[in-house]
Amino acid sequence: DPPDLMLTFEGDKLSQQGKTKEAIEVFEYMLRQNPKSLNSLWRLGEAYRNIGDFELARKSYKAFLEIRDVDAAMIHSRLNMVERMIKSSAAYRIEQEITKNGLQGGLKKYQEIRSDLKNELYFEESEFNAIGYRLMGAGKMKDAIEILKLNVELYPESANVYDSLAEAYMNSGNTKNAIKNYKKSLEINPDNNNAKEMLKRLAQQDDFPVLKGPYLGQKPPGLRPEIFAPGIISTKEKYELNSIFSPKGDEFYYEFSTTTPEEKKEGKYFYIIMVSKQIDGIWTKPRMAPFSGKYSTVDMCFSPDGNRLYFCSDRANPWNSLSNMHIWYVERSGQGWSEPKILGPPIYSTQGEQGQPTIAKNRTMYFRKDSKGSFDLYYSKYVNGKYSKPVILGKAINTQYSEGKPFIAPDESCLLFIRYEMPAYIDGGKGLYISFRSEDGSWTQAKNTNIYGSLPKFTPDGKYFFFSQGGDIYWVNSKVIENLKPKELK
Repeated sequence: DPPDLMLTFEGDKLSQQGKTKEAIEVFEYMLRQNPKSLNSLWRLGEAYRNIGDFELARKSYKAFLEIRDVDAAMIHSRLNMVERMIKSSAAYRIEQEITKNGLQGGLKKYQEIRSDLKNELYFEESEFNAIGYRLMGAGKMKDAIEILKLNVELYPESANVYDSLAEAYMNSGNTKNAIKNYKKSLEINPDNNNAKEMLKRLAQQDDFPVLKGPYLGQKPPGLRPEIFAPGIISTKEKYELNSIFSPKGDEFYYEFSTTTPEEKKEGKYFYIIMVSKQIDGIWTKPRMAPFSGKYSTVDMCFSPDGNRLYFCSDRANPWNSLSNMHIWYVERSGQGWSEPKILGPPIYSTQGEQGQPTIAKNRTMYFRKDSKGSFDLYYSKYVNGKYSKPVILGKAINTQYSEGKPFIAPDESCLLFIRYEMPAYIDGGKGLYISFRSEDGSWTQAKNTNIYGSLPKFTPDGKYFFFSQGGDIYWVNSKVIENLKPKELK
């Protein structure tokens, strides 16, 4: 079994990433291994308290004190606090009602408590605030806003309650109400530096158009490629490329290059990943992804469940301090994305670079890899929770020339990719190629699509095909790809 110290470190790291439930699993495992572990009981109590499960927090603190009652002032203080909340807190009862019967049940309980003249429950600003943040962490922005509005009603002279409500509005994409409440917070407390900083950011967001509906509210294209979101995503000022929607269709990621002409001559390229999110039906102004900016980040793809985002980066890694491109990933948590982690062996290799991943519904990963002086396409199956040894694709896909920028259809029915350096007299030369999966599982001989573009992608619903061309992002009805399928496979 892993040492107690290692498990403690892992549990603490999960807590810091906002993955409190996963952290609880670690601490409970530690407690099963050692039922008298004070370390485990303390951390369990804190974790349960943070997610609002005060009954289990009380149980953990009491178990701690049964083992050690001396020099435990902090535990006594925590126990007294949660027992007081369980016995007399209005916020605690309202949150319990929300858990059982949803927001409306919680609001009804609030009115009942407020209108009961014999009520002896106390109202505490910080406790209502904590409910709001727990709801935000669970992605329930509308519910969080309603609870935080109650806090404003209860404590109208507090700068903090307006600040928290403004944050909820901002996270939901409601810029107007976010600005209104940050201004109110600053009016009460002119020294609120957080409100000042947020108002600066929101002033920049305020000039972004209101975009509603799927695909950033853009009118879908027909069989002729069109620039996607011109002037909004695809702009004249920047060199945009490569884009993906999250599996749910509520996040849009894309890249732009900051490479200067001088850097390009030296073969140095730098890319930044941007993201726009659909919150309460409105798309936010694109912002730099939290894992991008310091290092070049490029070529994103999602895991099928949307909880992992893979990308390529030139950051140093545990096996190699050189700035080579390799595949990294971040994991989704209640607080956003985790710190980047490198995708290790067997896909990772110190012999050259690996990159440009694309993942099928069964989690098989296709990617580009150095291969005897050129780049070829490989795949790796996901078996028992990890990737297997990479296998090079056959001659129907790979040639003596380099291949890259693959995209695998979710059902692995077709593979799109770029061929570089191929002479024009061979199947039309370099460009965007496609191969289809035959009934026997083999790949058809790849054919040139004659689509002038790179970085192919389908939308999650399969309706539209995206690609990059000349510093802009294009989209077109996916029938243009379906029409390329051989008759015998239709």
